Amino acid sequence: MKLFVRRPDEEAAAFLGRLVRREADEPRARPPRADGQPALALLYRGDAALPPGSAVYALFREQVTPTLAASDLLV
Repeated sequence: MKLFVRRPDEEAAAFLGRLVRREADEPRARPPRADGQPALALLYRGDAALPPGSAVYALFREQVTPTLAASDLLV
């Protein structure tokens, strides 16, 4: 799992560029704790335990119930 966080001085276009280039802030990040703050999770496989109130898109649902559709992610 990789962690991508928009930096305080980073323009939206620059952040999008890092996402496209897959330049994560940390090469390997810890997954969110199930009892932690809600998170935005865009998952290939929905096999993560996420905090209540999280917004989730999962291509393959498995254990999570997505709250977002692919169309929600389009700009």
